[in-house]
Amino acid sequence: MKLQTNFDFLKDEFTLLGNLEGSAELLIYSDPVAALITLKQFGDVFSNVLFNEYGKGCRKRQCINSQQTSSHKDNNLDKFHTNE
Repeated sequence: MKLQTNFDFLKDEFTLLGNLEGSAELLIYSDPVAALITLKQFGDVFSNVLFNEYGKGCRKRQCINSQQTSSHKDNNLDKFHTNE
């Protein structure tokens, strides 16, 4: 019998994400430390998926600068970035 988790919907498109979340859900009561490690792995994979989907070709400074309008040129966003 296959155990159902709340994250089975992820397995259709993102098999690894669905497996990690499902594993974390099943481990939460029997081994909370392993569940947290699995959630950390999920976060790493999820951030890579987001970057691959939305972040290619757009460096952080370029993205922020392209979103600024002429009325917001005096804001202090550049104080939060290092020189690259």
